[in-house]
Amino acid sequence: MNSNLHSDAPDNLIQVILHGIAKPAATDLGYMPAFKDSMTDGQVAELVAFLRGQFAPDKPVWNDVAATVGRIRQNIAR
Repeated sequence: MNSNLHSDAPDNLIQVILHGIAKPAATDLGYMPAFKDSMTDGQVAELVAFLRGQFAPDKPVWNDVAATVGRIRQNIAR
């Protein structure tokens, strides 16, 4: 389980989804592709909300996730 799901803000989880994991901390953790070019902001926001609810149900819902995704995506150098 990703500890980012228990954070106060969704920013780190969004970064992982958009950028992927090219170099995992340990080889047994595996890699994850970046989804910045294949998912819309809305799709990322829905995924983030689902993951939070599914794997951190004791935590409050994150607000304005779609706006956060948009802000983070604007900062991605293409």
